[in-house]
Amino acid sequence: MALVKITNNLLKDVHTAINRVRDKEIEATLPDLQKRYSIPNATELIERAEWLDHYDTLRPQIPVSWMESRSNDDIRLVNIAEDGVSNVIGQITFTTLDEHFKRPTPSAWDRVTPQVTLSWLEAHRHLPGAAEAIQRYHDSETEKAIKARWEEVFSQLSSLLQRCKSVNEAVKLVPNLKIYLGYDVIERLERKVERATRESTVLEGIDVEAINVAGVAAKLQGHF
Repeated sequence: MALVKITNNLLKDVHTAINRVRDKEIEATLPDLQKRYSIPNATELIERAEWLDHYDTLRPQIPVSWMESRSNDDIRLVNIAEDGVSNVIGQITFTTLDEHFKRPTPSAWDRVTPQVTLSWLEAHRHLPGAAEAIQRYHDSETEKAIKARWEEVFSQLSSLLQRCKSVNEAVKLVPNLKIYLGYDVIERLERKVERATRESTVLEGIDVEAINVAGVAAKLQGHF
């Protein structure tokens, strides 16, 4: 029988498998990442995030009739890059808020979710909801790191597979590659005759240990 060819669909399947494992790790590591917090008195935190330096000066002058009453609202968590650009790290949602009024905008389409940095949250740690927002910031950074790590694993796997003439050759070079393959591919592999490989050329620059460690660890944790 013919060797198992390396196709675009196979690469997509490997990427899908990696993303599935990645998501399971995120779910297991960060169980509260998507949690919505019912903190009625988080109103001041949200409104200070909306008004910032104008909270104590401009906000008291705005009639309540100009503002929209909301029982749920979000705060976007960002960091500021050296070039001044805001990078979104995550977001937190508060529900069942007491007497929360949105900062008025020309229209509903202009409404903007308030954005705050970690340093701003630390400065307002005394306010209800701030501790949860700080934890969400750190959890979101952890999520970002997990995603980056698994994307690097896929990059390494993709480079390996594209250097090989077949999946058979790749598996002979990196046996734990099977962890990332579908059952149908493995079944076909087990019926194949492996051919000679070009180990030194194919493996040059490939972090085999990272591929093996990530896959085995995920397998042991039941993510695969």
